[in-house]
Amino acid sequence: MNPVEPVHPPSVWLVTGYRAGERNQVLALGEALGWPFELKELSYHSTEFRTSLFRGSDLRGVRLDQSARLEPPWPDLVISAGMRNEPVCRWIRAQQGGQTRIV
Repeated sequence: MNPVEPVHPPSVWLVTGYRAGERNQVLALGEALGWPFELKELSYHSTEFRTSLFRGSDLRGVRLDQSARLEPPWPDLVISAGMRNEPVCRWIRAQQGGQTRIV
């Protein structure tokens, strides 16, 4: 019989902001997967909401000094909710060369 190589679960980041409802949904999805995950809580500038609709993928609205660190190793999967987090999730995917999946 051939030994089976261990399968490693994908790396998962849960990206959340200040809204409890969005955070709870993201946590529920992450926990339902049964895989290990990192919680990345973000803090935003007060004017960020108005500009988030027009951004592609960047961190301009994020208060980096008050948020979780977004640095390698980049995740295989990002789970998030809410418009404010969308540009950040796209930025994370871009850092990984488009390989990160976003839910």
